[in-house]
Amino acid sequence: MRDWMRGKRVTPWIVAVAALGLVVSVAAVGLAAPPRGRAAGPGAWGAAGSVPPVWQALGLTDQQISQIQEIQTKAYQEAAPIQQQLLAKRQELALVLRQAQPDQAKAKSLLQEIGQLQQKLAEQRLQTQLAIRAVLTDEQKAKITTFGPYGGGLGMGPCGGGLGRGYRGGGMGRMMGPGWGW
Repeated sequence: MRDWMRGKRVTPWIVAVAALGLVVSVAAVGLAAPPRGRAAGPGAWGAAGSVPPVWQALGLTDQQISQIQEIQTKAYQEAAPIQQQLLAKRQELALVLRQAQPDQAKAKSLLQEIGQLQQKLAEQRLQTQLAIRAVLTDEQKAKITTFGPYGGGLGMGPCGGGLGRGYRGGGMGRMMGPGWGW
């Protein structure tokens, strides 16, 4: 240790400044990275106007891409209020379960409501998948079956549905398993 540090105590403000510097540097690295995935919004596959690799592999026409994007947009808009309700019910259930004496009847009721909302989302995902499939030609539908056990992930329906792996996913993670990288 240097002579000027001998016998000195590290004050809490020095530790706080060092921690703040670390947080700022990590945040700067994160902000410098390009946006990825669904969080980046429509067209997040690269340059403006680019499409997911599976769409390219299917040889979708511009009209098909437009129709699929309309279906997806509508599905997201319809799913948003259901997802908000689902989130609220899950939070309410968590609050009930955190109580010293949880109300068992209330917890069961909330669990049933959560199940009903999940069912609505599942039915909506199915409708989205079928609507997207209706846009495809017979040749494109046949090609989907060759993409692997999950169908390749043609379009992200509400909660990740589309013709892909579905709400919970089906593999080890992005670019880690069978399919087309999601």
